[in-house]
Amino acid sequence: MELEKSKQRLTYDDIAMGLIVGNWKMNTTVTSAIMLANAVKVQIEGQFGPEVVVCPPYVSLYSVSETLRGSRISVGAQNMHSETNNGA
Repeated sequence: MELEKSKQRLTYDDIAMGLIVGNWKMNTTVTSAIMLANAVKVQIEGQFGPEVVVCPPYVSLYSVSETLRGSRISVGAQNMHSETNNGA
């Protein structure tokens, strides 16, 4: 049984491809987050590779999620911080 299995060809589903996550912090407006999401989507469209996740600012979550609906890009959320500094 093991011998037969070793003769099988590997498929893309058998290979661990990794994960790329982009955390945008608070460095985008809603409009620029949508533009960035579209740019990422265009760049990886039709390509095989690691799973891609973007984590836009909270205020852009819905808009970016809608922009990326149906693509292979997942949307994640970042945690919050009480400081009002730009960025992290």
